[in-house]
Amino acid sequence: MQIVVLILVLLSYSCTAQQIAGFKTTATEKAINYFTDIAVNILEEQLKSVAIPSISGSIGSPIGNIDYSLTAITLTGFQVGSADVTLAAPNSVGVALGSVSASLSLNWQYQLSSWPNWPSDSGSGTVTSSGSTASLSLAVTEANGVPQVSVTSVSVSISNLNINLNGGASWLYDLFVNDFDGQIASAVNSALESAIETNANTGLNNVLRTIPTKEPITAGVEIDFPLVDAPAVTASYFTLDQLGEFYVSASKSECPAEVCPTTTLPDAPVSDVMGQFAISDFVLNSAGYAFFKQGVLDAYVEDADLPANSPVRLNTTSFKLIIPNLYKMYPNCLITIYLYSTQPPAAVFAPSGAKVLSVGNMEWIVNLPNGSKVQAFTLNGSITTAGAAFLNGLTLWGNLTYLTGTFEVYETYIGPFSPSTFDDLLNLFFAVVRRPSHRRGIVAVLTAYLMT
Repeated sequence: MQIVVLILVLLSYSCTAQQIAGFKTTATEKAINYFTDIAVNILEEQLKSVAIPSISGSIGSPIGNIDYSLTAITLTGFQVGSADVTLAAPNSVGVALGSVSASLSLNWQYQLSSWPNWPSDSGSGTVTSSGSTASLSLAVTEANGVPQVSVTSVSVSISNLNINLNGGASWLYDLFVNDFDGQIASAVNSALESAIETNANTGLNNVLRTIPTKEPITAGVEIDFPLVDAPAVTASYFTLDQLGEFYVSASKSECPAEVCPTTTLPDAPVSDVMGQFAISDFVLNSAGYAFFKQGVLDAYVEDADLPANSPVRLNTTSFKLIIPNLYKMYPNCLITIYLYSTQPPAAVFAPSGAKVLSVGNMEWIVNLPNGSKVQAFTLNGSITTAGAAFLNGLTLWGNLTYLTGTFEVYETYIGPFSPSTFDDLLNLFFAVVRRPSHRRGIVAVLTAYLMT
């Protein structure tokens, strides 16, 4: 059952059935089998200390009936040669183990059943088996936003026993020991089946309950990602539907529908890949709304944030011909631009790609030689960026590319001017500006900030 734990943790780690999933994680049977080697190692360790009930009885021998007992029977080794996971609709996961070998330790004792109860002796022994098999079937459901399982069937078949006894007159025990190897196999089968079922129904679900359903991001914002429905299982893939909504941690208010419209994600996976991850624009829109409410969609951009080879510099000299009054009032002074959003950013996903529209203000602040600062003007406008996502290992990354922007003068302290006179320069500025070092995320790169 540890195989199934690992699979579910990997898929989840990351609620009502009426909620729409913000993202879906789908793994094919091929992908699930990819992780079985790791899971089998865990399983082998977990089953090394299973205790087997004592065995006792009476059996005939050339010298009369013998009373025997095998006690302190303990599984000391469990190795799996092969493992396969199979899926079946609507909610079944099966695990088949083949070429299983096991080893046990035990204490033995016997005596003649009748007076004078001699011969009698005791000692220790080992039992090994090879070519055994085991199988487990589970029904997968959902409870409190995490997967839960219940055992529907379990079967263990121990075969090819080799019993070795040590100490005392074990040679006499060897005369009849093969007569009850079936009892040992039956006891081991029953003990392993009971241990697997108990650990799956209790220990496995206890582990699954520890899967987190929310995670803090930054600046008092968290993302909730519980399951919104029971895991969907078919013969070829396994899908988890998760919420994926960002909240302000303190208030936990829902994103309004007009800001965060929901989209039904596709169900069918791509058959020739190991898995896929689907995310809707609802997730990014809820992130934008939460960060906007928290008041952290702002940033200061300095000249140092521009690449060294940028033709645009944040210095009044760069704007001498475009905004003459700016240079005339503050010649050769560095400029700081304070950007902040005035409404939540809006993300739209389409087959052609993702676009993010950000609306906000740009305050142009001049840094005077004496160290003081003075506000020159404020622009109001919007910028549109194109987004792309990609996987690097098991980590989802994303980036934004600036497309276009429109701006108008909101207020000015240097006299009237038309922002259209330096639209091209502003477009170039947004195309080359780097994310500010304090990483609060400027309006234009919100999504890149969240995804990295």
